[in-house]
Amino acid sequence: CNRSNSNRSFRLSISLLGAATVDSDYLYYDIALTANNTFMTDLGVTIGSPATIRVYASSADLSFTLYGIP
Repeated sequence: CNRSNSNRSFRLSISLLGAATVDSDYLYYDIALTANNTFMTDLGVTIGSPATIRVYASSADLSFTLYGIP
């Protein structure tokens, strides 16, 4: 969710075994999010354990929420 009056971008990656992020780990990379807008998706992925989910935001006024079923 972009809580700003300006455009922002984000990245989302999943790395197995907590490894450093490589290009193939990215599900979304520098996705533009217009001012005061929300991005929603249903990934439908199963993540094995252990895995690390990383989110990068171009600004502190982006919010990220992840829902899953254990």
